[in-house]
Amino acid sequence: MIDKDNNLVIGHCRLEAAKSLGIQEVPTLRIENLTEQEIQALRLADNKLNESE
Repeated sequence: MIDKDNNLVIGHCRLEAAKSLGIQEVPTLRIENLTEQEIQALRLADNKLNESE
């Protein structure tokens, strides 16, 4: 997911995996209607999901 300024919001590990596999283009979802606080909450939630077993 990227924001309106093309900054990566979540998916950092997926992007690094794609780079290591030589993939030059990856699909993205643009989220433009979230506040900075909502983006931070999304990042925290995504990190928590990746910590679970």
